[in-house]
Amino acid sequence: ANASVEILAGKDYVYLFTIRENKACDALHKYLGEFVYTIERAIGLIPRACPIPKILLQNNYHLHNLPIDADKITTAANFPFGNLRITIDVLDSKNRCVSCIEIKVEHNILHK
Repeated sequence: ANASVEILAGKDYVYLFTIRENKACDALHKYLGEFVYTIERAIGLIPRACPIPKILLQNNYHLHNLPIDADKITTAANFPFGNLRITIDVLDSKNRCVSCIEIKVEHNILHK
């Protein structure tokens, strides 16, 4: 899997970095942790189970305005504040894209 992270600068997204891993589900859970488990629960998937086969069968899931604590991202220190777009391309063993997941995140500091 390849996961590209971009940040919104004005009207356009600017590339920040890419994460490349052989096993997409393991990478999602490793780098995003509880953050991705919250998303999985919200769209009706079993947390920590690999959602890719179900995503491929269902075609599309839509999730809007789900408040998630970005501090729950396992690697939160590596994610800058701002409006982020994370695009995950799930690749098969022949390096062909079999699924694409796009997540838009507003990562900011909430004042309590």
